[in-house]
This record gives sequence, C-alpha cells and structure tokens, in this order.
Amino acid sequence: MDRFNVRVELLNGANGDDYGALHQRMMASGFATAVVADDGRTYHLPPAEYVHVADDGARSVRNAAIAVVSDGLRPGLAFRIYVVQFVDWASENLQPM
Repeated sequence: MDRFNVRVELLNGANGDDYGALHQRMMASGFATAVVADDGRTYHLPPAEYVHVADDGARSVRNAAIAVVSDGLRPGLAFRIYVVQFVDWASENLQPM
C-alpha cells in the first residue's frame, strides 16, 4: 500500500464550520489527520492536511478526495486539492499526539 499526502483548501469565504464539516467527512472516509514517524510516534498534521493509504495511485486518491469534499460542501464554496505520494518525510514542530 502506498501513502499519500492530501491538502484541501476551501475557497470563497470558507469559515471554521466549513473546515470542521470537511474534517468530519474526510475522517469518516479514511483520510487521517495524523502521521506516524519512523520511531513510532504519531503527530498531528497541519489543518486541512490528510494522509491516505491506498494502492490505486494519486489520481484515484484525488478522485476519492473530490467526492468527499464535494459531498456536503456549502453552496458557493469551491476547493483546491493537491495529492502527492510519499515514501519518506520529515517535519519540524508538528504536535505529538
């Protein structure tokens, strides 16, 4: 299985409630908000950033994310999504769980 980082940005005046609803839909659909380091420690990702594990490729993960984001999106809002497959990662100042 491959790991993908998914970034979602809500546009056109999105507010905290919109991001809260997005977070709930993404989590319910298997998009995680935490990442596990090589040492086994788990860290929170920045807001609206997700990790997804799949074996279908980045385009398939993007399509799944589009479906989740679109479903329940408040009228008038738009979004951007960026998906990248990763093998290794490094961070600074992520909050541990």
